[in-house]
Amino acid sequence: MEKEWNDDNNFKIGEKGGRWRVYRYVLAAVSCLGMALVLCLQFYLYRSSVPEEIYLIRGQSSRFQFKLPASANIYEEVTEVSTVNMAKPFTLNSSSNSSYTMDVKLFGLVPLKKVSVTTVEATEVIPGGQPIGIYMETDGVLVLGTTAVTDENGNHANPAKNMVSKGDYIIAVNGKAVHYKSELSNFLKKNGDKEVVLTIRREGRKLKVRITPVKMKGNEEYKCGLWVRDDTQGIGTLSFETKEGRFGALGHGVSDVDTGELLENSDGRIYEAAISYIIPGSSGKPGELVGSIDYSDANWLGTIESNTSDGIYGKANERLKSEMGNKAIPVGLKQDVSEGKAYIQSYISGKAKLYAITIEKTNLSYEHSANMVVRVTDPELLSLTGGIVQGMSGSPIIQNGKMVGAVTHVFVNDPTKGYGIFMDEMLDYQ
Repeated sequence: MEKEWNDDNNFKIGEKGGRWRVYRYVLAAVSCLGMALVLCLQFYLYRSSVPEEIYLIRGQSSRFQFKLPASANIYEEVTEVSTVNMAKPFTLNSSSNSSYTMDVKLFGLVPLKKVSVTTVEATEVIPGGQPIGIYMETDGVLVLGTTAVTDENGNHANPAKNMVSKGDYIIAVNGKAVHYKSELSNFLKKNGDKEVVLTIRREGRKLKVRITPVKMKGNEEYKCGLWVRDDTQGIGTLSFETKEGRFGALGHGVSDVDTGELLENSDGRIYEAAISYIIPGSSGKPGELVGSIDYSDANWLGTIESNTSDGIYGKANERLKSEMGNKAIPVGLKQDVSEGKAYIQSYISGKAKLYAITIEKTNLSYEHSANMVVRVTDPELLSLTGGIVQGMSGSPIIQNGKMVGAVTHVFVNDPTKGYGIFMDEMLDYQ
């Protein structure tokens, strides 16, 4: 009996020890996974703190401070020139060459990022700040979605379902180009209930789909069950004009309100806008500039040529050039921007005026329209708007006599704060 009892207890003790060993293995695995996630996150944070590109003004030097446990080997073509310690402040000089490369390595060993350093000429722009009306035509007919329609027999049908998708652009019907929704509607009316071939552009690819329209109940219309749009309009702020007569505005792209995607435009114009009144912002409720736009040739200011994630760009006409004048100021690059006092230029009161702000944070890495966090401190602007409101996107940010960027977004929960974009991102140096 004693032997049997000991064997039984030995078995139970062994089973308990086995369970503890499993627990230890699981805990060790979880700990290792946690450490790996922390290291990956830290690596990502280090990497995201270094920009993809750095611009230097020819003949000038720029000082940088990344505070990274990393070193950067500088190469001109394939020859290593020097090494900088990124844990301490360092200076980069503009080279006689147009560009060179910094190979950044964490702890001098782990590859972190390759940074392109480009020498550019000193640039000046005329800062804006005036509200503008924006009108843009889509490059093709934009699909917002599909819907069921009722045919002449009272049956529900959705011919376009699963054939086209939200965000597609219809660019041709049976091989014939279409630019406006009225052209699409007229073609379907003439075509009747015969099958049509729609050429669509989806994420840069061209596709062809076949759809059979249905005759609508009670009239002679034929429809495919498509919700479409061919233009958009709104109010924003002009950011700058170059000496060559090019303009930039908004600091972010124009996205379709329904699809949320950056609008692919074929044509567009900017016009004078008259601000009727201002809805001040409050916590949880962004404010807004409410105004009117007269889309007549008399109010035309310029032609929109491109819509990008960094703003809309185009060519100013003679009227806009005359209104802007020639009071150009230097452009400040990302490394010129410092935390502290700066100004927004705005026509919010009816005339050009500088309003005090504080730049609270900068991010040198390429983040499009979120390079800076700014806070409005000017009592007059706070009284007028409550801070930053919709329609102020594009307002120039000026620091130390240089235009360093533009306002892009407001913080919903704190309208006194918002994001800004660096001029590096808004200006095309390529």
